Amino acid sequence: MFSDEEAVFYLDVARVLEATNREFDYVRKSSLTSGELASYSILVIPGGYTFKLLENLSEMSRRSILSFVENGGGYVGICMGAYIAFEVGLTKSSAIRVAGEYDVELSILQPTHPVMKGYEGKIMMSYQNGPEMVAKGADISLAAFPNGRAAMVAGSFGEGKMVLFSPHPERSRSSWEMVTNALDYSRGTF
Repeated sequence: MFSDEEAVFYLDVARVLEATNREFDYVRKSSLTSGELASYSILVIPGGYTFKLLENLSEMSRRSILSFVENGGGYVGICMGAYIAFEVGLTKSSAIRVAGEYDVELSILQPTHPVMKGYEGKIMMSYQNGPEMVAKGADISLAAFPNGRAAMVAGSFGEGKMVLFSPHPERSRSSWEMVTNALDYSRGTF
């Protein structure tokens, strides 16, 4: 899991991973350029300071993320991590930057999708400046904001799979299973 200073919510995600007995390591920007990603099956980029990370993310790091997923690695992006997926070119879907911090009621659109296993109807989730997404191509909108734009998207890039969350499923125990489902899906174990 990415844990450099830009990833201010990495401890929240770590808490979910620890509570659900998931093994993980912390990676930094230097891990992205050293070839270290190849030793992992999933890259998780949590929420944080998107613009700061984009300023500090080298072209080599961007290519490394693309190559990792293209060659079969999984990618789970939460808030900042979703924006990064758009910026590095992991998806053809589009992101609309929206500001705000509040709890939002999301509609589950794909209750039979592996990431949404155990969820249907509506769910409350913490939102903090994440992208409103428009799924395009083979990407699937899993859940929607009240305005109909996607709040969660699943897709693939090359041989790899990705899940993008605009809001923060790690902030409430009621949505922790979405995080573990996303890990399993992006790893290809569903």
